[in-house]
Amino acid sequence: MTTSPRCIAPFHHDPDDIRITLHHSTEQELVAARRIALRLIDAGHSADDAHALIARAAKIAWRNDRKLVDVMLAEGLDGGLPEAALRAAVDELEAAATAKAEQRRAALAEIPGFQAPVALSDLSDAELAEFDALFAPGGHGPMVDLPDNADVGRLLAILHRKKATIAALCHAPALLLSAPERFDGQWLFEGFRLTAYTDEEEDQNRIGMLGMPWYLAAALQNAGAVFDDAPFAWASHVVVDRNLITGQNPNSSDAMADAVLKALDLTARQAI
Repeated sequence: MTTSPRCIAPFHHDPDDIRITLHHSTEQELVAARRIALRLIDAGHSADDAHALIARAAKIAWRNDRKLVDVMLAEGLDGGLPEAALRAAVDELEAAATAKAEQRRAALAEIPGFQAPVALSDLSDAELAEFDALFAPGGHGPMVDLPDNADVGRLLAILHRKKATIAALCHAPALLLSAPERFDGQWLFEGFRLTAYTDEEEDQNRIGMLGMPWYLAAALQNAGAVFDDAPFAWASHVVVDRNLITGQNPNSSDAMADAVLKALDLTARQAI
């Protein structure tokens, strides 16, 4: 049985009414809404009815900082599902997420380049020019290591000159701050549309709550970027401007990967 998009993502349909945060989607179990909706439908509810039950429960959970399943049980919004079925939906999602993370970790560990990384400082300009693209993942690390890095700036200038794909996700657009000036004295990416981890998302992150010495989005705008973020925090959002591809947050990972593959024409090659 298929479900409507509203049933799959019942809490994201009205960003002006509900501004979901990372805390809501994880610790309050809202990320399990889709699996719970499918169980309600299997129990005989329509997609619209399932959506209505979960949306009502989600709003209560959001406003009162309670877990979604606890609210559904306490407020009579369980749709007749037993507690074990609701708890199982959350447990299965967590188990699936853990399994996928381990699978990806194992796959990455088998890539030779990850086992013996090479420092950019050891590569000549000619060797850097051989790269077809640059992709930088996120995490707070790039904000420490990459904003003022001469070798990163050298790589960006070389790849940008040949119009190679430059892609950065989440906090990784911090590396763009290492880019040198153009011949006219402006930042290399001045006027480019891009996105990155927003100030709002940083303030909702546990590390960000401890206090950040600077904010990535503000720094990119000050450098000359045209900042383009999603209408609400944690939404998947990818911006492509010429050879630059940027993703706003971890939820943008899949769309970011698709955009990079498209830019490299890998999807077309695999289909042949």
